[in-house]
Amino acid sequence: MNERPILRLASRKSNVMIPFDAALFHEKAMKSLERLHYVKAEKYFRRAAELDPFNPSHWCNLAGVLAELGRYSESTALLQYVVSEVDRELVECYFYMANNHANSEEFEMAELRLIDFMTMRPSGPLDEDVEELIDWICYELDRPTALSELRKHSGYVEHDRARTLLEEGKFSEAIEALEKLIETQPDFMPARNNLALAYYYVGQFERAMQMVQDLLERDPHNVHGMCNFAIFMQHFGQQQSLNEWMDGLRKMMPVQPDHAFKLATTMGILGDHDTAYQLFRRIQKRGELMDDASLYHYTAVAAFHTGRLDEAAKMWEVVREMDPTSGVAEYYLNVLVRYRESRSKVAVSYHYHLPFEEQFRLNDITEQNFPDRLRKDPLVRSSFFWALRYGDLQTKLQVLQAFRLIGDHEVEAALREFMLRTEENDDLKKVALFVLQSIGAAEPFQLFLRGKLTTIHTVLPESKKGLEDPTWQDILEMAIKQMRDSFSALELHEIQLIWFEYLSKEYPNIPRFYKLGGWAAALEYVNYKIHGRSVTYEELASRYDVSTGTIRRYVKVIQSACDLTEPGANK
Repeated sequence: MNERPILRLASRKSNVMIPFDAALFHEKAMKSLERLHYVKAEKYFRRAAELDPFNPSHWCNLAGVLAELGRYSESTALLQYVVSEVDRELVECYFYMANNHANSEEFEMAELRLIDFMTMRPSGPLDEDVEELIDWICYELDRPTALSELRKHSGYVEHDRARTLLEEGKFSEAIEALEKLIETQPDFMPARNNLALAYYYVGQFERAMQMVQDLLERDPHNVHGMCNFAIFMQHFGQQQSLNEWMDGLRKMMPVQPDHAFKLATTMGILGDHDTAYQLFRRIQKRGELMDDASLYHYTAVAAFHTGRLDEAAKMWEVVREMDPTSGVAEYYLNVLVRYRESRSKVAVSYHYHLPFEEQFRLNDITEQNFPDRLRKDPLVRSSFFWALRYGDLQTKLQVLQAFRLIGDHEVEAALREFMLRTEENDDLKKVALFVLQSIGAAEPFQLFLRGKLTTIHTVLPESKKGLEDPTWQDILEMAIKQMRDSFSALELHEIQLIWFEYLSKEYPNIPRFYKLGGWAAALEYVNYKIHGRSVTYEELASRYDVSTGTIRRYVKVIQSACDLTEPGANK
């Protein structure tokens, strides 16, 4: 293959004024180039760059001359300097870097720089020089490259970034990116598949199912789509349809490694562990994905569920050698030992990370020692979001604790969605609300509470500022002071929610508060009742120095406004 010359690059900044001395040397350099006097051209371009260092054309032309002289590494260094220090938007530099690496027979690096160029360049058809360089690199590497996909799909890199967001548990950001990509590339099937999964992860199950059905209408034999469709059918309890669909999946013999891997993991998640085991072993025998520790973990899980305990132990030993720091293999080898000893039921998951409860046990997470690794680790973040949807009560409480310490945009979006789930425990939603307030999320907050959609304001909107009555806070503080020794922090937070809900419902017709003790006593009474604890009006009347009739009247007002029922009140 003949060498490809580096094309000289003119500045895109035509309105940049070149100082006289720099212009003079620039002109001399251009005349030298016309005569093919590259040594002189180098000298003049270098001088022009020294006199006018912020004009990228001098540096780029100098880089071109160095390339013509065969000094490719020096040329590349100058181009890198341009995009780092002079003009970050001059993305053509990455194309010329790729040429330099190709001419130096550094084709792996050439591929990376050309990917950079194709990622950042303006959208549109590729020109002839780029097409030719792609063909050259693909020919020399003699393997499928990302360049081929980029040429076919202008959205390839955007999709790769969105997939990274998905893997990091940043589901709302991934959804936004994938929806934009599908608008411009409606036939880009990988984006549709991952958008369906993203919808599924955030609980938008109907949209997830619709997306994968649309995909299969466009591409009926899409392996990832067929597998995702099966998972969604399982979620919706469509068992008969799922059984028929799985019969079709069992007959598939995927050629591509990622298709075989997807099918194997899907069959495992669906409970057909024997088919999953056979598929995983077939992948291993082909010698594919052998540097991926998760492949051995999945094989071990399938082996465990099919009674191949020695095989499972062998696979987890391989995982321990390949990935000793994750702790996954060590954990499951210990689980296997316990199972061999007692044959009691144990949880063995296909997910390649430590079970959520184990992560918390090992790290003993508190506000003082929350590990930065748990805040940033993509697998851990993904497990948080998964556990918030599918974990038990205690696990979800732990997730909410972790979310208060992470407190980023993705957490806020997940908590807001969590509070709108009708099937979730009301106490957990109150904790989620407390977390949102703790991380400074903007009001108002909406949640399904006691079977109805409730909007909570803990402060008035900006338009109402200055209209607050200081007695509102006085009443709340009086009640909390009396209850502090009898209730937990979460239970005290509950009465704040009740009080703010009452004020929100009554505003702007909130009555004038004269007997503050009566209102505080009413709040305490309501708090006792919603937590199923016993208290009498007489006790409260004595504590707040008000009549029982006053407390009864205010309790009824609060309960009526907030739709609270009073189960078996002590009177």
